[in-house]
Amino acid sequence: MKYPSMIKPVTPDIEALKTVVKNGSHITIFSPFYTTAGLFIFEKALEVNTSIKEINFNCRLTKHDWIQGSIDPEALVTLRKNLRSKIKLNISCNDMLHAKAYYNEKIGLIGSANLTSHGFGNGLEFLLMISGSVLDDVKSWFKTKISSSLREVSFKELEGFIKQNKNEVNKEKKRINRILKRKIARLFYFPVDHFIDYCAKLDGQAPKEVVLRFMGKDQLSGHIKNFYYASYQFLNKNDSLVKPIAKIPPNDFRLQNTPYIDVWRRFVKSTEIKDIPSVGFSAKSTLRYLPVQLGGTQTKGGAGIGNLNRVLPLVARFIMDNY
Repeated sequence: MKYPSMIKPVTPDIEALKTVVKNGSHITIFSPFYTTAGLFIFEKALEVNTSIKEINFNCRLTKHDWIQGSIDPEALVTLRKNLRSKIKLNISCNDMLHAKAYYNEKIGLIGSANLTSHGFGNGLEFLLMISGSVLDDVKSWFKTKISSSLREVSFKELEGFIKQNKNEVNKEKKRINRILKRKIARLFYFPVDHFIDYCAKLDGQAPKEVVLRFMGKDQLSGHIKNFYYASYQFLNKNDSLVKPIAKIPPNDFRLQNTPYIDVWRRFVKSTEIKDIPSVGFSAKSTLRYLPVQLGGTQTKGGAGIGNLNRVLPLVARFIMDNY
């Protein structure tokens, strides 16, 4: 069938979410997995439209997914509390849900991206923007094939699920992390997506800026990812510095003004900083983001030093809170 409608590939990012949000009053989301950072940028996207009346959020809700870090039920509670009182948030779940879609009355997105820091941040994901009869057929398909298998979850039930499982989930996460670090030793690192979700839960300007810059899909996204892996390797090599660096508020941290600057310079100029091809981390490209005073090779621009000063103390906190 030939559709006289728009079908256009788009990058999964906050701008794509804004396109859906600003064109309607009722938003429907099918996202099996959802994390703090994903819900945070969705909340930021909602700021472009003050006429939204209802959000239907369809997802998964299992203890296993929560332990794995694929979902964050507490972030759903936070979203509800932060929404304007006139916006109704409905939640429905099915533990087998895998389809992803984001749409309103006029325009939609379908593809591979979950509403997570991976789906809308670091992942190699894909979305199609659709409208017209294409969107109508997609809505009809979801209603027939997916929605009929979902069950509504009240906020009382959601909060009960969190209360019942939170302690076990947190203990199991830390147990898994300790096992991984012990087995993999200094080569172990958390994926950057876990760090971004951690930052999204923190109060303060610096962590929120890190989230928005990482998920902005521009040059600053690369800064954040590279400085995360560089900082992680630096702190693994110099683990005695984790606690003192973690104590410095990230809004006030200036590596160039700390006693750790010489240790950092020696680290980035040595062979201790390693490429991590599996996640796209390159030591050489990271140095190009850094000015000479921090041991880098940057010849123009100044964003690198500011982003490193945000990321390094947050990585130190992240390491302390996960073991």
